[in-house]
Amino acid sequence: AVSERSERSQAVLAGVSAPGEARSLVKNTSSVSTRHAEGRRLRYSLRDKLRGLSTHSRVQKCGHRRIAGAVTIRKGPGGAHYSGVMSCGSVWLCPVCASKIAARRNGEVTRALTRHLGESGGGVAFLTLTVPHDKGDSLTHSFATVNGGWRKIVAGRAWKALRETLGIVGFIRTSECTHGGNGWHPHMHVLVFTERPLSDVELERLRLHAFSVWAAYVQREGFRTPLAMRCPIERVENTVVGDYATKFGAALELTHGMQKRGRNGSRTPFQILADFTECGVEDDLKLWREWERGSKGRKQLTWSRGLKALSEVEDLTDEQVASEDVGGDDVAVIDADTWALVVRLRGCAVRLLEAAEQPNGADAVGRMLEQLRRPPDRRAGAT
Repeated sequence: AVSERSERSQAVLAGVSAPGEARSLVKNTSSVSTRHAEGRRLRYSLRDKLRGLSTHSRVQKCGHRRIAGAVTIRKGPGGAHYSGVMSCGSVWLCPVCASKIAARRNGEVTRALTRHLGESGGGVAFLTLTVPHDKGDSLTHSFATVNGGWRKIVAGRAWKALRETLGIVGFIRTSECTHGGNGWHPHMHVLVFTERPLSDVELERLRLHAFSVWAAYVQREGFRTPLAMRCPIERVENTVVGDYATKFGAALELTHGMQKRGRNGSRTPFQILADFTECGVEDDLKLWREWERGSKGRKQLTWSRGLKALSEVEDLTDEQVASEDVGGDDVAVIDADTWALVVRLRGCAVRLLEAAEQPNGADAVGRMLEQLRRPPDRRAGAT
């Protein structure tokens, strides 16, 4: 279908010319300047750019490659989404999949906290562990040190004795990474679940064990000695579950605030990607390439054995979460040839979702698709 169109049509579909025509195809959608809408547009835009930037084939195909004969737009309580297209499931590299996975994981963590603190009467401690970092430190080595340090903490007789004395039933840990003036900064947040709330003395005992093992391991790996003040521990109270779920979830939602810099100019990897696509600074591209290599094979969220079952949380991989069809009502079915046009026209895929979320979503989507199928010289706004 694409090959039969004129050179001008192909240029438009490739997004390299005639921006007025591209706008005319989507002008019937409502311009809702909500945080949700703007965030989704940015995530879809970055994923589109990754088709030509990423070195990972699944990321290149995400949201683009069909896995069914036709693509369906469905609308549910959470909004409109596509069914029948591939999802890469990369929490580190794909802004669209990362956002979906983070929403699911944050809900799982909130459920575990609420159930354990409220229903079971247990206790939870929130522990943060950081590695002193300097410009030029290897991201791969830093990441490996963070994960290796935690494995040292929960190994051996000392941890076994502590687990029995304090009644530790499990933990959830998440890895987070930012980049700033001193280079890459991987660090870890851990929720430690106990059979009962710990006293101040017991909480400090847990912190001392974790920090002493952590500091010794970090030094052996060639880094500076961690500061105790950078590795705090806090008690999670039942009345502030939401606050701690949000704090823990901030490490999961790597796509949140992609257009804002953190303290001291630190940026998440997706902020680096967004800056590169906006400004084209070569150093940002090098950082993104390093991030793709350094994050490969790393897990973002880890539950100790048995804790998911205890919390009645379904055990799903990131790939399963990203590709999960959350259901909803069918709004439109897009045939293969038309879908090929949708993915070639910059911004069209996300605008179709916005159209589907209108009260008359089926009609709005239908008008857009009808106009998209027209020959270029008959489209509204064509010159």
